[in-house]
Amino acid sequence: MKRAIGIAALGAVSAGPALADVTPQEVWDNLAGTMRSFGYSIDVGETGQGGDLVLSDVVMSSPLAVEGSDDGEVTVTLSEITFSDQGDGTVRAEFPGTMPIEVTMPGDDEEPVRLLIDYTQTGLEMTVSGDPDDMVYDFAAEELALVLRELSGEGLGDDAPEVFDLSMAMGPVEGTTEIGESGDERTYTHDLQLGDLTYDAVVEEDDGGGNFSGRMTGVASEGTTRLPAEADFSDPSVLAAGGFGGSGVFTHQGSENEFSISEDGATTSQGTLSSESGRFAVEMSDGSFVYDISGSGNQLDMSVEELPFPLQASIDETRLGLTLPLTPAEDGSPRDAAVALDLSGFTMADEIWAIFDPQRVLPRDPATVHLDLTAQVTPLVNFLDPEAVQQMEENGDAPGELNALTLNELQIEAVGSSLSGEGAFTFGESTEAFGGMPQPEGEVRLEASGINRLMDALVTMGVMTEEDTMGMRMMMAMFTVPGSAPDTLSSTIEINEQGHVLANGQRIQ
Repeated sequence: MKRAIGIAALGAVSAGPALADVTPQEVWDNLAGTMRSFGYSIDVGETGQGGDLVLSDVVMSSPLAVEGSDDGEVTVTLSEITFSDQGDGTVRAEFPGTMPIEVTMPGDDEEPVRLLIDYTQTGLEMTVSGDPDDMVYDFAAEELALVLRELSGEGLGDDAPEVFDLSMAMGPVEGTTEIGESGDERTYTHDLQLGDLTYDAVVEEDDGGGNFSGRMTGVASEGTTRLPAEADFSDPSVLAAGGFGGSGVFTHQGSENEFSISEDGATTSQGTLSSESGRFAVEMSDGSFVYDISGSGNQLDMSVEELPFPLQASIDETRLGLTLPLTPAEDGSPRDAAVALDLSGFTMADEIWAIFDPQRVLPRDPATVHLDLTAQVTPLVNFLDPEAVQQMEENGDAPGELNALTLNELQIEAVGSSLSGEGAFTFGESTEAFGGMPQPEGEVRLEASGINRLMDALVTMGVMTEEDTMGMRMMMAMFTVPGSAPDTLSSTIEINEQGHVLANGQRIQ
């Protein structure tokens, strides 16, 4: 990840009025310091100094650890970089049209796996302003692209494809990046408009292959990264303790992905996956990791050789959000955790319904699943420390303790029935009443509708028998009471401080 951020920093820029004069040498020192902060070493073949600073044969290298081996490496080569003083306190930076990237990784055999990638730019214009401790990069380009030129090495193994082509491009690109340095910390802030992002991939093997392509429109990215001045990427726990953190948001205004897979010369499956918009957000700070991805207008259209009809499905809204504590609190107190899931407006084509419901017994209304859980947990291990995690696994220790769990909302709607709920529990130290599990205390309230109608439909379809439904209805009668409307049920499940389990006030355990 840090290599990708570091390579991207070559094109990082920021717009705005110059705060003070900067010189070509100061801009290069800032850019070189940025790359070194991401773990790169830098070699320069020749340096020409006049009114402009010209660097020739610039090589940036960073070690790459793969599966416990430190033998990998990423190398970026720039034939020439020119920094020109524009006479107004700003500096113009010029980069070559093609900047080769070589990636080597240990393979199964003695010969390593080797990737050669061309990082190309068309119409790149970059201006740097600000002052030595806070430089602002402003850039625009017609296109930035990555093209896989070579993939080789015996370490790929016998399953390596005969042909593997991959290319990715974005543009037009414009935006800003500010690189600030204060004390022991470097800060990188960016706001980029990336235009359209496209990719193409081709895989060919002895008996088949695949073609994959896609496009995202209106792509944008913004965020901030904080790094210790002396960052050590080889030890994530030290890096985090030194102040590493940041946040970022990536959005698009529509996407369409196409794929085609063949076997023995015949197409076995093909289709498209599209969406109207999407958002991906990530944040890491104070030892916690937050992940949030969502999309709208998701559509799948697919045909498979074995099926006589196409597969079609759509989801109006999707979202997955996670909040995970990665390190224990300094005082050992509980930390926040959360899970959020949304699948709204899910529909399938009638041809898919007909596989299991040819008589149209079940209602085919759009389905929805909504879950919102928050918790208090006490981590017992630093998940950023690989040695501590390995020791935990070897000893069979618990990674943490669950202190409290709150069901803020549960909503499931499908095939004419629904289930909703909310509640909260705390967890004590006693494990006697629940077979080694910390004893919960609290309650959850559930509401359901259409359950009896659904069971009748399943009997009509032959999925269940009358005897099956009779047993289920008897079981539900133990835990639920009739609701205020026809075919509705409600239930309150409580666990008290004595460890007794009650359903609607009646003790069942």
